[in-house]
Amino acid sequence: RGYARQQLNRHADAIADFSAALKLQPGFTAALLNRGVSLRAAGDLAGALADFDRLLEQSPTYANAHTNRACVRAALGDYAGAAADYEVALNRAGGGSGYTQLFRWINRRRLEPAAPSADFARAVATWTEGWEKTAGRFLLGEMTEEQFLAEAQATAGDTPQTRTSESCYFAASKRLLEGDAAGAKALFARSVAANQRIRFTHTLAQAELARLGAPRPPP
Repeated sequence: RGYARQQLNRHADAIADFSAALKLQPGFTAALLNRGVSLRAAGDLAGALADFDRLLEQSPTYANAHTNRACVRAALGDYAGAAADYEVALNRAGGGSGYTQLFRWINRRRLEPAAPSADFARAVATWTEGWEKTAGRFLLGEMTEEQFLAEAQATAGDTPQTRTSESCYFAASKRLLEGDAAGAKALFARSVAANQRIRFTHTLAQAELARLGAPRPPP
C-alpha cells in the first residue's frame, strides 16, 4: 500500500505505511528504500539521507540506495559525496545505467566546470537509441535546446509531465553550467511545476531553485 500511495504522489501516507512496515520488520530493505524515496519527494532531505545511510550500513553495495543517496547529497550541495555514490552505483551496475551516468555527468561538472567530456561522450555513443541517449547527446551539445525539448515530448513511454520534468531539468542544468542563471531558473521552475515528485529531477530542480533564490513551492 505504501508503494501504491507513493506512485500516487501521496507521500505522507506512503511514509506512514513504510514506517509501519519497518516496525513489523526492522531492516526491511524495500520499506527503508521507499520510505527514503517518499521522504525525498516530500522535501525532507535530512530524513531521506538518514534512511539511505541506514540502508547502506546494512547493504553497502546496494546500487539503488547509492543512486538515491547521490541525488539527496547533490540536492544538499554535497557534490563530492554524490560523486562517490554514483561511482559505486555504476561499478555495481556495470556502467550500464544511462540515467545514473547523466546525473553523474552533471554532478561532475558542478565539481569541475572544465571537466573533459571524452569519457561521457564515449559512453553515450554506446547507448541504444532512446530517451537517455537523446539527453546525453543534448548535454554534449549535439542538438539545440529547442530540438531537445521538442524531442522530449515526442518520445513514447512516459507521461508528458515526466518528460517535462526531466527535459527541463537537463536543459536548465546545461544553461546553469554555461553561466545562464536566469534561463536556468525559468527551466528549473518548469521542471518543478510538472510535479513529478518521485523523480530525481524534481528534487534536484527544487534544490537548484533554492540556490538561485527562488521561493520554495508549497509541499
